[in-house]
Amino acid sequence: HTTTTTTTTVQAKILSSEEMEAEITSKPFSTFLNTASKKVERMLGTPVLADLLVNYVGEGDEDGDASERDKASDGSRFVSAHQIFECAKWTSTRDVTDMDWSPLHRELMLTSYHMQGGLLGSGGGGGMEGNGMGMGLGGAALSAISPDDTPSSSLAPRSGELQSDGLALVWNLAMPSRPEHIFTCGSPVLSTRFHPTEAPLVVGACHSGQIVIWDVRAGRLPVQRSSLTTVASATKGHAHPICSMEIVEGGSGLVTAATDGKVNFWSLAN
Repeated sequence: HTTTTTTTTVQAKILSSEEMEAEITSKPFSTFLNTASKKVERMLGTPVLADLLVNYVGEGDEDGDASERDKASDGSRFVSAHQIFECAKWTSTRDVTDMDWSPLHRELMLTSYHMQGGLLGSGGGGGMEGNGMGMGLGGAALSAISPDDTPSSSLAPRSGELQSDGLALVWNLAMPSRPEHIFTCGSPVLSTRFHPTEAPLVVGACHSGQIVIWDVRAGRLPVQRSSLTTVASATKGHAHPICSMEIVEGGSGLVTAATDGKVNFWSLAN
């Protein structure tokens, strides 16, 4: 009995410059590169994550050096910065307006951002009248919502996205230099929260007085938004910037407060 083995040699194709550019910019390749690079960054950031979450109250060897003992004696060991989370391409010149911690994934945090130039750049001073959250009306309404073909997990901006009036970024503690997800908005985002039971959903409150909801499965733009309310309208929304927000009733309700002294209760049942 004789077995014949046939070996086929496949010649590698040399791509032209145009073909290479087309492959690199294709959606399948960019998706693969983004996913693979984030996995590598998470692995490389494992020591950072371990240090932040395991050693977060300053536990250490009892036989630490003199400088550590000095820090413990004056309290600075317990109040000290361990890591900076920043992506200059997206967050440079923007003020952070709010932050939240994921109730479902302890390594994820959420931050919201004002427009470029931020609160201080829009009027100076530290008072409410000059910080972009004063008693004025909520400003331009946001109208753009998903569907959007830009995945929220992509770091590369599309045309105009870097100039979005508002942002909400989901950070992984293992990746200090790039966010896990990027959400854009047509109005500065003044408050933001993770949904307590629906992991893909993020809720934002805007300078326009509107509520927006993003879904990590649906791209960077909001999948839902509330109607714009004016002072003269009978709509039970906000006509002024929303300065505070909390999700209640296990995720089925939302309470917001605006700069005109009004508090609203919203239903998130749908």
